[in-house]
Amino acid sequence: MAEVTLDSVTKVFQDGDDQVVAVDDVSLSIDDGEFLVLVGPSGCGKSTTLRMIAGLETVTSGTITIGDDVVNHVPAQHRDIAMVFQSYALYPHMTVRENMAFGLEESTTLERDVIDRRVEESAHMMGIDELLNRKPADLSGGQQQRVALGRAIVRDPEVFLMDEPLSNLDAKLRAQMRTELQRLQDELGTTTIYVTHDQTEAMTMGDRIAILDGGVLQQIGTPLECYHRPNNQFVAGFIGEPPMNFLNVDHEDGTLVNENVEYSLPADVEESLEPGAEYVLGIRPEDIELQIGGDGGDHLLEATVDVVEPTGDENVVYLALDEAAMGEDSDRQIAVGVGDEEPSAGGSPTGSSQSGLLGRLGSLVRGLGSRGRSSAAATSPDSEGDTADAIEAGDSSRLTATVGGMEQYESGQAVTAYLPPEAIHVFDAASSAAVHNRRLDEVDRAPNA
Repeated sequence: MAEVTLDSVTKVFQDGDDQVVAVDDVSLSIDDGEFLVLVGPSGCGKSTTLRMIAGLETVTSGTITIGDDVVNHVPAQHRDIAMVFQSYALYPHMTVRENMAFGLEESTTLERDVIDRRVEESAHMMGIDELLNRKPADLSGGQQQRVALGRAIVRDPEVFLMDEPLSNLDAKLRAQMRTELQRLQDELGTTTIYVTHDQTEAMTMGDRIAILDGGVLQQIGTPLECYHRPNNQFVAGFIGEPPMNFLNVDHEDGTLVNENVEYSLPADVEESLEPGAEYVLGIRPEDIELQIGGDGGDHLLEATVDVVEPTGDENVVYLALDEAAMGEDSDRQIAVGVGDEEPSAGGSPTGSSQSGLLGRLGSLVRGLGSRGRSSAAATSPDSEGDTADAIEAGDSSRLTATVGGMEQYESGQAVTAYLPPEAIHVFDAASSAAVHNRRLDEVDRAPNA
């Protein structure tokens, strides 16, 4: 096993007379035996980073070290890594046994019986013993993915590199394979770098996650550190589904205000903010507590239920803070959802008006267009990408809350939303840097809850 270190790694592609910075000065260290997940929206540079570690892309500047060796100019076949691709990359004319043995036959001088023993051990580990004489065309998607993983395991490499290996599988099989991959990594103890756009995979699989946007490393930490202590507004908006709510506000005399909000700050938070400056108030949907009716007040906002999306164990409740927001959805919320390239779980909205549904469909179309632009823009040297813009755009007229599946709300219903002061985040409006993150002690309950 080996430690992997990236020191100020940059990758620049030439596009005619222009230069495109795909990865910009990324530095990180992956410990021996660690499972690190590279996550971010399409075009953020995560796959390019993985390909540079694999030796499939050259490094423009900086150094990549595997173990004690700088490998910038070491050919891929001599880096002692094994890579698992999104497309499985199995040879269609070979049997499973031949696919798994091929790498060892080409890159080692092992005896035939040793190769056969390794293949059979790996096949047993992956539960594909009975498939060894079949060809890829006779296998399901899940079986093909197990063969691809077995082919990597049989090499006994220093480092596993996995480029979105589960994205072609259906949701149920993907969840099953997530568990299998974690079990395998724990059993083998091999340093693993895993690329995904799926934040669920990142949060559930990684010892640590590294979040990229526009080729720039935004944050690296444990999944819960990134979730509860985001470095900036992009990380806060990208990690979590539904995404964090953002409200554009001004700081006036210890209170955050806009046309719909007057939110008094705890003393410790007020001390960290500049008087008269512009900020973004953030709160996660699960931290918002709803009550039917009631008046606004300290940390309470009057709202109207716009759309309810039931998911079984919980309901996602979209709230309008003013009448103009009814029947519309923010581009930020829609763009974040499709930026993950996974439709959010849930059924049809219940109790929603026709205008509300049409408004959300219109926003979805705008969000899809924004996503398409973000994929291209995220790789440009002078752009952070439209995905980042969509995530970081505050919407001062809407909130999203998640409540228990047995709590029932209907479109048009008047509610009050309690925003616990212990659960708020505050970001600088100009730089998007986190000024204050939520406290992790017990959150106070809503008044009269």
